[in-house]
Amino acid sequence: MDLYKTTFLLGTLLSAVSAVVLDEYAKTEGAWILSLVKREYSVGTVLECAIKCNIEPAFTCRSFMYVEKDQECLTIPANGKIESVLRRTSTSLYEKKGKS
Repeated sequence: MDLYKTTFLLGTLLSAVSAVVLDEYAKTEGAWILSLVKREYSVGTVLECAIKCNIEPAFTCRSFMYVEKDQECLTIPANGKIESVLRRTSTSLYEKKGKS
């Protein structure tokens, strides 16, 4: 298999994995949850942030906020069912589906 085909297949696989991981979350543009308990990470993509939430060791992560321009990721144990959702431009809130 040549390099082009290998690169194409790898890109397709990563795209599929990304869709599966992010499908676990409901996205709200311009939203933020203020939480005293949180972990902050510097990441390159929203997928990396979702993975950080999925493997968060400090608490059960129920949602994360991603600021694309700063490549900032905040994982939190709260979601919109138990905390107030605030408006904040340039931030996307991702909440795990089916979790309270």
